[in-house]
Amino acid sequence: LVFLGSECFLTVPPLPFRKGGGEKWIASTVFLSIAVIGVALFLHRFLIPGEWDRSVQGRLAIWRDALSMIQEKPQGWGLETTGMVFPQFQSAPLTAYESLTTSIDRAHSKPLDLFLTVGSLGFFGYYTFLALLLLHCLQAWRARGDVLALAGLASLVGVSVSLLFGFEGIVVHAFFWL
Repeated sequence: LVFLGSECFLTVPPLPFRKGGGEKWIASTVFLSIAVIGVALFLHRFLIPGEWDRSVQGRLAIWRDALSMIQEKPQGWGLETTGMVFPQFQSAPLTAYESLTTSIDRAHSKPLDLFLTVGSLGFFGYYTFLALLLLHCLQAWRARGDVLALAGLASLVGVSVSLLFGFEGIVVHAFFWL
């Protein structure tokens, strides 16, 4: 996406800059280009007939199986162990939505993934830290009108909402750091 956004930026003829306004124009152009391309790629996935339902039903099956794993070992299975342990708990409905060779190594939900790997202690530690970060950003924005704190707040909220239904990866973090 960054490459494509840069390509769009390089092909757009430059506008005349006012003193001190060039950086804002460049940042706006790059951000808009990346956002448009990201939205187009995201929407393409759901325009394929049946893909939306397959994705939702697959996740629901993974979440049911992940809950079974959590009940079996509430203190967590350990970091990066889901791919090794999940096949023991994988239910038949998942094979209706995913190929037999698909390896599930994430719960496709950050809260479930935390419970699954590091248990309730890791879950509450992570979300306590996140809540403190959000509170600090909100206080900095209210007290000083700090725009970067507001951007940090929006990024943290956006990524956290996204991770309720997915898992961390390069695309999620690319949008977070933008």
